[in-house]
Amino acid sequence: DSNALYLGWIAPGEWVRYTVNVARDGWYSITTAYTSKFGGHVSLDVNGVDATGPLTIPSTYATADTVEWRQAHHWNRVSGLGRFHLPAGKQVLTLHFLDQQVFDFDYMEFVKVAAP
Repeated sequence: DSNALYLGWIAPGEWVRYTVNVARDGWYSITTAYTSKFGGHVSLDVNGVDATGPLTIPSTYATADTVEWRQAHHWNRVSGLGRFHLPAGKQVLTLHFLDQQVFDFDYMEFVKVAAP
């Protein structure tokens, strides 16, 4: 959506924090939409404790696109990213951008998965 808001031009070491109300205790994975010319890694903390370790985000670089500035604007959606536990109730989630520059992040959806 051309009028959507997203986090843009994220640099390594930056983070964003969300307060969420988890309806059901359980194991979850992440579905997200993003752009990342170089690929990279993110991680997720739950209440200040690392829940995922580094998660790999694939590059969205498109060799067929010869316009350099557009390389940071090829959106991709990745599903099944990580597997982590979320307790029911109010939780504080922190998404860390670990490396690589020129990263844009649209949304994060938590999908319930089977326990390990």
